[in-house]
Amino acid sequence: MRASVKISVLAAAAALTAAVTSCSTGGGSSSSSASSAASAAPLSQAALAAGSRHEKGLVIYSNALLSQMQQVTKAFRAAYPWINVTVTDDEDPPARGRQTS
Repeated sequence: MRASVKISVLAAAAALTAAVTSCSTGGGSSSSSASSAASAAPLSQAALAAGSRHEKGLVIYSNALLSQMQQVTKAFRAAYPWINVTVTDDEDPPARGRQTS
């Protein structure tokens, strides 16, 4: 496997992990959620992938060129075809407004 493909796959896995673990459980108070999250064991890659099937999609805000991000999204879509991936250029004014609001 070429180094650029390995990097792309690793980036895709990191993005999936970040997307799934950042999702809210939707219940309980913030202090009880924080304490239970601190004591919980990390999820396996299989558990994260299974949980991702309930997500609507993944939005990646990036300052990399969109042409560069195509390799990352292609590798991500190959590994996780059920997740709709959208890449937005960080320098795009409408995207910047969504980030700060």
